[in-house]
Amino acid sequence: MCIRDRWYQRRVRGLCSLHGSDALERLERVVDTDDAQCELGRGRFQLARARLAQCGHLKTNDVLEKLREQTSNADEDDCDDFASIASDEEASTDSDEQEDTTNRSKTDLQSQLTAAVNRLKNASELAATLVPPLHERRERRSVMYAFERGAWRRADVCSSVLPTSGAIEQLKLMQFNVWFDALARKTRTEMLQSLIKKHNADVVTLQETTAAMLLDLFAGDHIRNTYVASELGGESFCAHYGVVLLVRKTLVKPEAVVRLIGWPSAQGRQGVVVQLCDGSAFCTVHLESLAKAPYRRAQLIITRDAMQPYASALIAGDYNFGDRNYFDAPGELENSVFAKEMRSFVDVWAALRGDEPDCATFDNQRNPMFPPQTRVEQARYDRIAVRSKCWRAESIDIVGSVQ
Repeated sequence: MCIRDRWYQRRVRGLCSLHGSDALERLERVVDTDDAQCELGRGRFQLARARLAQCGHLKTNDVLEKLREQTSNADEDDCDDFASIASDEEASTDSDEQEDTTNRSKTDLQSQLTAAVNRLKNASELAATLVPPLHERRERRSVMYAFERGAWRRADVCSSVLPTSGAIEQLKLMQFNVWFDALARKTRTEMLQSLIKKHNADVVTLQETTAAMLLDLFAGDHIRNTYVASELGGESFCAHYGVVLLVRKTLVKPEAVVRLIGWPSAQGRQGVVVQLCDGSAFCTVHLESLAKAPYRRAQLIITRDAMQPYASALIAGDYNFGDRNYFDAPGELENSVFAKEMRSFVDVWAALRGDEPDCATFDNQRNPMFPPQTRVEQARYDRIAVRSKCWRAESIDIVGSVQ
């Protein structure tokens, strides 16, 4: 693989710049504290650590630029020529002593460049085995799962999945980004189970679920007895966490297919769509994080188009933009992008609650999972958007509490 490949540069961006200067620390914590971490996540950690180690004196956000500089004009075949040219420009003397010094410099530089190329090539090959290139991410299909006879099984072989005939008169949805971190995972999962049961949700959309978190969640009796799931243990995820849909057993056909919508993404994101027994469709999304508005716009458009075949459609999830730009970044306000690209969809909160204060679904000042923060981040990242001629949203609320 040529190390100046554009895909390789995207992988560096996705693995090294997600968390700013604390990337390595965060990746180490994710892997070291979660015994159930899947091998894919471990592989990405090792790859990211290798990238960061090559430029340890730099800030993490500068790693990508540094690697671009090192690799933009060099590959394995022309490494020797590149080293010679660089050395020749520095060597201009006729003395034997200076010539010896130049020769040693040439050798050292050539060795360093060769070693760097080999490291980058090995890391790139490892990345290629972990995640397919972006252009190969196409829509995929999977199945639903239900708990029956003491185990989770394919829903199409489960007699307990009995869809309601006719129209669905009323439906309640709950939306959560559950946070992939292992910190207090079991406690947080138990609280999530309690909220789902308390509010008697018909459909639950989840983001940042890990294999370990799903193991805990699916051990609950209410979850087992009530829902079918679009995912069991992270098999369909493109990263070490992903999105999951839970649907009441009476609202989906046993043979229902899960659509996995491929996106351009540097962070392994995708959309998941499930069709209900009345022909309507629900989609859960986790759009690209941080200041990556072009990715989010493309992901919105692809998801919108994927939902076109359904007469009624709902898209719920972590949209990763609020009512202002991320940390006041310059450029077009993403709410206007939503209004422009998703004209046929209604943002339910905006339609029913407008500009009410205290509508943040992400708040690093109140959330006890965050250490003290000097940079305030309070935003309505979680959204529910509906397109339908027969559905009408009646109410929307933020559930749960800070303890």
